[in-house]
Amino acid sequence: MIVQAENDEVVDKSMAPEIRDIATQLNLPVDFFIVKGALHFECMSYREFPGWVSTFVEDSVTRVER
Repeated sequence: MIVQAENDEVVDKSMAPEIRDIATQLNLPVDFFIVKGALHFECMSYREFPGWVSTFVEDSVTRVER
């Protein structure tokens, strides 16, 4: 799971999409989210964040069980 802050002041904007693309090329599961208007450390306090994490973990466990 990759969460990118739209206004990230720590990580360059090109980094998250590059990581996503490499993971996809390696057939790794990737959920990619952009938090509109957020700075780097604001992502984890975004209202939708816990749901993204729960869904990603659930999907990952399901894939392993198959």
